[in-house]
Amino acid sequence: VYENLDYFGALYNLTREARLSNINTLLELVELDHARNILAKNLSGGMQRRLDIACAIIDNPELLILDEPTSDLDPVLAKHIWKLIKKINKKGTTIIVASHDLSEIETVSTRIGILANKTLNHIGTIEELKKKISRGQEVHFESYPGNYEELAKNLKDPLIIEIENRGNSLVIHTRKPDKILKKLLITLNKLDEHLLDVKITRLSLRDVFANITKKKNEDRKSN
Repeated sequence: VYENLDYFGALYNLTREARLSNINTLLELVELDHARNILAKNLSGGMQRRLDIACAIIDNPELLILDEPTSDLDPVLAKHIWKLIKKINKKGTTIIVASHDLSEIETVSTRIGILANKTLNHIGTIEELKKKISRGQEVHFESYPGNYEELAKNLKDPLIIEIENRGNSLVIHTRKPDKILKKLLITLNKLDEHLLDVKITRLSLRDVFANITKKKNEDRKSN
């Protein structure tokens, strides 16, 4: 482990003193100080990944680019790697990450770019991206006997963006779910419908990605 870091430091023309100082700092940062004299091939997958990152930042770069940093790692090790990435970022390094792990990207990234059909577009914060395609929050509910067509007709309101009848449930898109819930309960009682289940969901990054790629595919077919 130590020799790997020393070798990469030499590639960046760091002096012996600078390499020694950086290596000691990095081994503590990536929590490999106890493994400094272990052969890299004998490290676990998660430890090897941490060593990879340490080698990449041996020269204190301003920018670090990582491609799928948590691929093939179990959820516990992946969480550890994301924690390390955030620690490096807090020290002042800008980090660009390419990843399919949308749930993690949503929680750790400050800005996100969607790559679809070989084009990088829709760059911004997660909230900015959501606003571009947002139909508000979703109110999912089931009722009995489930006359959803009649319910939809009686739920007309300016605060409702769209109503989806999914057969066994009704989904209301709105930016004011609290107010719509009140109207929903009144309407259910009026139509003698019994509420079986209700939940409110927010758009996730996965929803944003799916909507953007779907739109781009539709645009490409129409051209």
